[in-house]
Amino acid sequence: MKIRRLTNEEIKGACAFAVNIYNIAFRSSFRTQDCHRYFDEYMDADRLTEEERTGALVVFGAFESNVLCGVCGMTNEGHITMLYVHPQYLRRGTGKKLLERARIYARMQLNLMQVSVNAMPAYMADYFRRVGFKSTCQGGFCNGQSDMYVPMTAKSIYQIEYTPRRIADKTFIAISVGFTCLVFFSGVIYAVCAGLTP
Repeated sequence: MKIRRLTNEEIKGACAFAVNIYNIAFRSSFRTQDCHRYFDEYMDADRLTEEERTGALVVFGAFESNVLCGVCGMTNEGHITMLYVHPQYLRRGTGKKLLERARIYARMQLNLMQVSVNAMPAYMADYFRRVGFKSTCQGGFCNGQSDMYVPMTAKSIYQIEYTPRRIADKTFIAISVGFTCLVFFSGVIYAVCAGLTP
C-alpha cells in the first residue's frame, strides 16, 4: 500500500470517494439530519480544492495497485478531517497508516506538537483511542453532541527520514571475504589453543 499526498486535480475525486463511503457506511448512523447537513456542506469539492490550492488543507490518499482505497485530510491548524476507508480495505491498517502520515506531516511540515480530530459518529472514538488519540470531553458528554461526534487529540509524530545508500559491489565482496577470513582464522586460533590445553 502506498500513501501519498494528493494533487489538486485529485481532490474532487477524493471528495466523491468520501461522499460515497459516508453514504454507504455512516449516513444511517445518525438520528438527526444535522450531521448530514454538516457533512454535505463540508464536502463541497470546489471549496476543498481551493483550500488545498491555498495551503489551508492537505489530503493524503492510500492506494492499492493504483486504486484509491482511503483518504485523510489535514488543515494547516492540525485538524484531521475526511478520514474515510473503503469497506473492502478495512482491517488492513489503512486508516492507521493515513493517520500516521497526517501526524508526521503535522510535526515535520507544520511544526505542531498535537493534532485534533472529531470522531464522527461518536462510536468511532473507540477506533481513535486504539491508535493513540484521547477524548477532550469531560464526563463523556461533548457539549450535548455526544451522539454526533467526540473531539479528540493526539501528539504529532516526529520522523527521521533516511536516505538509503547502496553499497558498491566491490565493497560488498571485500566485506564478505574479510568476514569469511576472520571466521576462518578465529577457528584456526581456537583449534590451536584447544590443542595446547591438556
